[in-house]
Amino acid sequence: MDSIHSWVNEDEVKRLAEGLNNSPSSNKEWAESAYKGEILAEPDSPEVKQIQSNAKATLASASAMAVASGMTTKKEAEVKPAEKVVTPVVAEKKLGTFEKIEALYVEKYAADGISVIDRDGDVLYDTLDNASLTQFSRSIMVGSSLMAVNDGEFGNTRIKATAKSVLEYVSMLTTRGPIVVVARLKNELTPADAAELSGQILKVANS
Repeated sequence: MDSIHSWVNEDEVKRLAEGLNNSPSSNKEWAESAYKGEILAEPDSPEVKQIQSNAKATLASASAMAVASGMTTKKEAEVKPAEKVVTPVVAEKKLGTFEKIEALYVEKYAADGISVIDRDGDVLYDTLDNASLTQFSRSIMVGSSLMAVNDGEFGNTRIKATAKSVLEYVSMLTTRGPIVVVARLKNELTPADAAELSGQILKVANS
């Protein structure tokens, strides 16, 4: 691509603009210059004003292009306001009721999954990742004494699952009816642990 200097003489354009900005000091001077053919319009006429405007625009355009190409240095560069960076706001995921119940087991007892079963045998929530284990728990809980708890009571029993894990069953009466929470733990719950958990689960379930 050709350099800007190959088609714009910045000094000449600047001289033209300055000359046009300085109107002749008297009609006599204007008349003499007009007689010599140097200008063809009156100093305050619309034609001259249009020429002045065109010259200024040409000079501004040429200067900007020269600065952009690196041929001249602009002492007072315009400071462009920095674009505002908009950071997407990601809403924090809120835990559901059963996720909160699972968190109680995980945080304090390192539970490896839970299952929540209601009195009709419906599995409301399950992260045991073992369909046979979930179905087994469902079948023994429906109609059991753990589902017959009254308000303010809790039920608790356990079954040894493997040499390194136990299934803990804790039941309580919620505002939506009795539920049993089955949790796969490494160690058995003490009666105090079961009582504390049932109270915490009840608060979450009824909220």
